[in-house]
Amino acid sequence: MSQSLPPGPDGIPVFGNTVQYLRAPCERRERWAEEYGSVVSVDILGMDMYMLTEPGLIKQVLMTDTGKYKKVESTKEHLERTIGDGLLLSEGDFWKRQRNLIQPAFYPDRLRDYADVMTDCATTKADSWDPGETYDVEEEMRSLTLEILVKALFGTDVDPDTRATIRDAVKALMLRTKPSTLPVVYFLPDWVPLPVNIRYNRGIRQINEAIDELIQLRRNEDEHGEDLLSILIEAETDEGVGMSDETLRDEITTMLFAGHETTALTLTFTWDLLARNPQKEAKLHDELDEVLDGRPPTFDDLPDLEYTEKVVKESLRLYPPAHDIRRQTTQEVTLDGYTIPEDTIVSMPLWVLHRDDRWFEDPEAFRPERWTDGFEEELPEFAYFPFGGGPRQCIGKTFAVNEAKLTMATFARQYELDHVEDGDLNIMAGVTLQPRNGLDMAVKER
Repeated sequence: MSQSLPPGPDGIPVFGNTVQYLRAPCERRERWAEEYGSVVSVDILGMDMYMLTEPGLIKQVLMTDTGKYKKVESTKEHLERTIGDGLLLSEGDFWKRQRNLIQPAFYPDRLRDYADVMTDCATTKADSWDPGETYDVEEEMRSLTLEILVKALFGTDVDPDTRATIRDAVKALMLRTKPSTLPVVYFLPDWVPLPVNIRYNRGIRQINEAIDELIQLRRNEDEHGEDLLSILIEAETDEGVGMSDETLRDEITTMLFAGHETTALTLTFTWDLLARNPQKEAKLHDELDEVLDGRPPTFDDLPDLEYTEKVVKESLRLYPPAHDIRRQTTQEVTLDGYTIPEDTIVSMPLWVLHRDDRWFEDPEAFRPERWTDGFEEELPEFAYFPFGGGPRQCIGKTFAVNEAKLTMATFARQYELDHVEDGDLNIMAGVTLQPRNGLDMAVKER
């Protein structure tokens, strides 16, 4: 028999639990899970939201009953002007068609080509660093992963000025995902002449014009290249139907917008964790010295970079950039015996699941060694899901993991990174999990 309402924390009039959440979103969600169990009722600005902290319930939403849920309407409204109806936001039959058309762009033979771009860009960035200098590692990683994605999407032969325009436009759009700007973004229209909106509107115009121009350029070529845009232009359904220019632009913008930040943040958090755990860093260096022997990594090295992959997995466990996956019910559903009404948001906080001591011994510790085959086989499905799961699992998962491994290998074979200031990493939870004030680190040559 279904119960009417799950338990949850008391709130205050109008604001509900909003103030509690904003002060410490990650820690607060952990506390609520401990106090109230697998389904927690939370009130955010008068909006009911149900937080799920049991792997079986996550599987129910993302896999078993996926047809009963959709993307959150408010999130779609917030992002649609930026990325259109791309794979991240689209639904139903159109989403299925797009997923099928795009999937071949991430097959293993394509990933080999992208690996060369990843290593080349990472090597160029690493060579630009001066030992003894201090860098904001978050900003450096964002710049690097964006450069990798631009070259993978459009090829290395694109005019440098066009690439620069696209990079600058994406950076302007990403300002609106910062936790500090979210209140402005959500509650004020785009036309209000604030600096963040002015840069955003200019960025929208610039990126749309640049991508439209590149689409026409590729369509007019006699032979298409190996870049992602060319692959998508050639993609067709069994009936011979390809993507329109508008659809292509939406998918490309989605990849630019969503595809570089999460990997940049993964790398940022990994550098922080390695600096705090010198024994783990030394083990990583030992593997790189043995596998690479001083040369840059290649696609063929990826299977041998086993400890490097464990480092990345453990970093994604402790600091999942996409820290909270949300869905909205399309009908009344039952979760763990509770009745959840139609048009209600359910929240699946990766931060909480990934730090649950039922699944992870000493969950706050950075222990890459835990990721053995036996451990992963025994781990409940959806106790760890940094790339989501089910039919809407991130299509670029392998691309992102390869990028993180090759970038880690490229930098760590040359450098050690040390903190400039003592103290714990101060993080913010907005659209993604981010360091509050960047991450300044000093570069030391090995």
